Amino acid sequence: MTTSDDNHAKTLAMLQPGNKVRQYFSQGNVNNQLMHIRAIVDGDMIVYKVWSRRKQYWVYNVTSIYRFDLFNEGGYLSLVP
Repeated sequence: MTTSDDNHAKTLAMLQPGNKVRQYFSQGNVNNQLMHIRAIVDGDMIVYKVWSRRKQYWVYNVTSIYRFDLFNEGGYLSLVP
């Protein structure tokens, strides 16, 4: 197993349905999000929802796990208890 394989396994363990993951870049950054993981589709697509403060409803997104691998490797993701 290479380092990227280890990172992918850690990311996949973090992104289990029902978990909450915080994406944090810096204080006040508009891209900071609290993502609620809803499903894993075909083993590589992650379905998650975030609360839109502006519109006051849930926004659902489907994104490749590769995006989460990159953010986790950079230290921008953390599991929320």
